[in-house]
Amino acid sequence: MACMCAREKTASHHSFPYIQIYNASNLRLRLIGPKLKGDITSLGCKGDLTFAAVGERIIETRRVHIQGVYRSSGGTVEEIMVLGDYIIGRTRARQVLVWSIGDYGEPVSELDLGDDFTPTCMAHPQ
Repeated sequence: MACMCAREKTASHHSFPYIQIYNASNLRLRLIGPKLKGDITSLGCKGDLTFAAVGERIIETRRVHIQGVYRSSGGTVEEIMVLGDYIIGRTRARQVLVWSIGDYGEPVSELDLGDDFTPTCMAHPQ
């Protein structure tokens, strides 16, 4: 996953249970984020914020510090995507959840897709 961190391009990668941030121009390791409890299933970035889906939580970090935690009401978050000022997440319980960045806790919107539809991936509209 590539994202913009400050004014330079970086690439974020997870190596359980850490987030690793590389300088994208030379692929040198810039920093290693905090140790997270659980397996990271997805990463998302906005500016110098990195979001890691871990179980039923999305953990927001700035550099190496945890800023806050978003909670899922629909089970394990399998995939996340940042779209503007929102985090969109897909859960194993066939839900799409939306959190407003900076409003920690429960999602601001939920979409239950029902038992006859199983989402497998999300795609950014750009």
